[in-house]
Amino acid sequence: MPNTGDSFITTLLQAHLEWGEHRHTNSRGIVIGEGYLQIPAEFAYKFEITNNSFLPRSAEYDCSTADNFLTGEKLLASGKQYRAEFAKQFQGSK
Repeated sequence: MPNTGDSFITTLLQAHLEWGEHRHTNSRGIVIGEGYLQIPAEFAYKFEITNNSFLPRSAEYDCSTADNFLTGEKLLASGKQYRAEFAKQFQGSK
């Protein structure tokens, strides 16, 4: 389980920041303002960042960013890595 102070650095690309608009799929309509924060597999496993398929604990996490864009925000860990209980992204919890 992640602990206070655990951190990782990831590079956010246009597709992450504008996922609702900048995608190479037509599986659903455009969602203005939708984006996500990717979680590299190395850190999902190291910090045990799990998604909703891992029932013993919540997939909701308190998150802050180094630039203070997010401070103590509740984010939902979602998606899955190769090991299905580990999340691949953070998204808004509501």
